[in-house]
Amino acid sequence: MKHVEATKVSAGARAALGIDRLVSLTQRSSPHQWVDTAMQRWEPATRRNFAKMALMTIAVLLGFWGFQATHEPAQEAWRANVIWHNLFRTLQLLTAQFPNQLPTELPL
Repeated sequence: MKHVEATKVSAGARAALGIDRLVSLTQRSSPHQWVDTAMQRWEPATRRNFAKMALMTIAVLLGFWGFQATHEPAQEAWRANVIWHNLFRTLQLLTAQFPNQLPTELPL
């Protein structure tokens, strides 16, 4: 009697276990197949850069939101000068590290 290798399964065993029924399930396309295809086409460096940009965008939005939320009184938080000030503070927090009190009249 021959021993069947562990990696090979006879056709009768496949039919008895119903393994052939699973093949059709794995070959179906997912509703988001275009996303999977696009992600496979991107190189790893491109995926990494996309992830970095997404995280940086989230950090900027959360930083700005945090500065807006701490503004007192809350009714004045959406005035133009407050928004510009909080945008500057967000940029300062993430990259620039400028002093808090800049001169009001800056030359172009």
